[in-house]
Amino acid sequence: MAKINYYDVDALRNVNEKRVWDMLPFFLERNTSVCACGSCALDIVAVTLNNIQPCYQVYEDGVERAREKVSEEEIYRQMTAAAKLVASNPRHD
Repeated sequence: MAKINYYDVDALRNVNEKRVWDMLPFFLERNTSVCACGSCALDIVAVTLNNIQPCYQVYEDGVERAREKVSEEEIYRQMTAAAKLVASNPRHD
């Protein structure tokens, strides 16, 4: 049996986290009424990630599998809902 290095956690990635971060600028450009300060942006990302299914992988070349689980449209919908929630209780910088 192969020996596992439990401390090599840097290789483990939630592919959907990168997808959410990649979509954030697109979302904020199209929703100019949403506060884009550091605290609000982080809160929007956190709430979005809490509401979509994670897709943990060791290699990032499996993004298609992540898209099968969570579509771009679903990420955008969840980000919209997150922005409304954050706006109702902002923690501005």
